[in-house]
Amino acid sequence: MGEIENLSVKVKNFKCFGDEPQGFESIKPVNIIIGRNNSGKSSLLLLFKHLLQNEIKFSENLNHNSITPEIFLKSKLEENEVKNVFSESTRGGDVPGHNHWEFGKQFVGTELTWRLNHNHDHQFLDIGTCNNGTKPFDLFPSLKRYQQQLANHISNPLRQLAFKHISAERDIIPESDKVKNYVVECNGNGITNLIQNYLNKDYLPRKIIEEDLLLELNKILNPDIQIEKIVCELLADNRWEIKLFEKSKGYIALSQSGSGLKTIIHVLVNLFLVPKVESNDLSKYIFGFEELENNLHPALLRRLLSYIYNTAINEKCTFILTTHSSVEIDQFSKSPEAQIIYIQHNGTSAQCHCVKTYIENSGILDDLDIRASDMLQSNGIIW
Repeated sequence: MGEIENLSVKVKNFKCFGDEPQGFESIKPVNIIIGRNNSGKSSLLLLFKHLLQNEIKFSENLNHNSITPEIFLKSKLEENEVKNVFSESTRGGDVPGHNHWEFGKQFVGTELTWRLNHNHDHQFLDIGTCNNGTKPFDLFPSLKRYQQQLANHISNPLRQLAFKHISAERDIIPESDKVKNYVVECNGNGITNLIQNYLNKDYLPRKIIEEDLLLELNKILNPDIQIEKIVCELLADNRWEIKLFEKSKGYIALSQSGSGLKTIIHVLVNLFLVPKVESNDLSKYIFGFEELENNLHPALLRRLLSYIYNTAINEKCTFILTTHSSVEIDQFSKSPEAQIIYIQHNGTSAQCHCVKTYIENSGILDDLDIRASDMLQSNGIIW
């Protein structure tokens, strides 16, 4: 997570974002994007979907005013990256010092900004002031040819990651069996098939659902609900249905349950099952979840958010959550491992900034038209 946390990611001319680069000055383990409906929250989240592809391609419908999007990254140069350009074993030429590293070592920790091109090439844009307070390339203009070389060797930690998305419009429904096709889509399609395969196929471990997933589910639901079993039943139309057993209610079809419960299961499938299917560590993912608060009781939402936060810290993965709820502000505004990105749309383009003060938080609540009664509700005082 450390490499990503030191990375600035911005974009311009992308959907609702205009000619002024907008985005993240840094990336925290938990990143809350908040704003009114249609302000640009989903656009900023989905930027990462494009960033993490092998080849960055923007279709014309993603352009702003018919201008192709541009992506800008900024991070601090590491010692090994600088040594790839200014080697200890190289000397002479117009580079001052006993060897090239003697001159180049001052760039370690200096911020470098580059444009990310469609094939992940890096185009040098700017380099900041070194830690010693100097700008060596201004003092030695003939060496500016090394700036692009530094950009070529700086690492982009996003290339190592996968993006998993939960959209605001989602559901979990009965599904037909698809053997060894375990794709889970952002709208929830594939979840039933994945769970029933783990329960019914002899080459997959049932324990992952019957014990492990059940344990994680109850961590969030307790003390309000205690699920005893997760099973799948074959319906008359040959589709599989997930059912949950609760001691006081018996078996309940998930398709007939509230969307809040489905949201929690959708999150757990992404965090718990998908990495197992893909044989990936959780630290290799960025999770983009939209509007988890929809039809979820504030007390349950707080427990789900706490679960997400603990997962981010313990497993070193990254979450980007969009919301227009006050619960996330209340829960994360004082956390050092989280940040709130506030998006406003002026009718022409969207702008975003990181919220850092109580006054700014209050301004968000006013802009979102969150009333005192909403705040009481979000804190579980009334429901």
